[in-house]
Amino acid sequence: EKIKHLYRNTPRKDRPELTIYWSFDDIQRQMRIIAKKRKEYYGISFFDKRCMSHIPGETNNPNKFIDRVVLFNNGRSVSFSSEIKNDSDLQEYYYWMVKFKPTWLDMESNFVARLFEFLRTNNLALPESIKYIEIRASYLSLKSELQATV
Repeated sequence: EKIKHLYRNTPRKDRPELTIYWSFDDIQRQMRIIAKKRKEYYGISFFDKRCMSHIPGETNNPNKFIDRVVLFNNGRSVSFSSEIKNDSDLQEYYYWMVKFKPTWLDMESNFVARLFEFLRTNNLALPESIKYIEIRASYLSLKSELQATV
């Protein structure tokens, strides 16, 4: 039996609501496959230190993070709010990355694009500790795109 996937986005003006129906086994199977390939190809483990991005308070955010920077997962993960207001937010996130020394990034494509633009503009480099970047898919933004996938 299919259940509502734990990750359901909240509709905003730039994207419709999207609810994915998966069983718990579907979710676990997907995560195991991705983790196996990540380890096989890049030597990256889920237990390595990572930086993530989250949308504060959104149902897509299973931990319901509301703070801009959240340290969790027994100190192995830090998550940054994807609601970036200005370059000082990005400067703070960059400082966290340098200090935290993550092995990998697990972030939404829009966040990564803004981060890399900030790095380029300010002549900064990613911390040398980062060996892998996993970009999560962007949300569907047009109703026609959503209908085309059904």
